[in-house]
Amino acid sequence: MEIGAWRLNSMHDQINEPIEVIASFKKADIAPQLFVWRRKMYKIDKVHLVHTSQTGRETIYHFSVTDSANYFQLAFNPFNLSWMLETIYSEG
Repeated sequence: MEIGAWRLNSMHDQINEPIEVIASFKKADIAPQLFVWRRKMYKIDKVHLVHTSQTGRETIYHFSVTDSANYFQLAFNPFNLSWMLETIYSEG
C-alpha cells in the first residue's frame, strides 16, 4: 500500500496502548500534533486519513499519521478523552 511518499510493507505491530497526545480542535476537526509513547515523543508531520467507528454508543475517531520515519494509526475516544496507539508501520 502506498500513502503519499510512503510505501507500507509487512513490518507492522499491533500496539493498542494508551498514549498522551497534543492535538488541535477547530470546530469539528481534530488534528493530533504530537504524541508520547513509552517516554518517547513523536512529532506528527502529516495526518493522512481520518475516519470514525462505533463502539456501542461511542464514536471513536481513527487517525492515520506519519512522522519522519514511521506510519501510525491512532484512536481518540471523546467520551472519556483517551487516546490509543493502535498500530505502527516501520520502513524496512
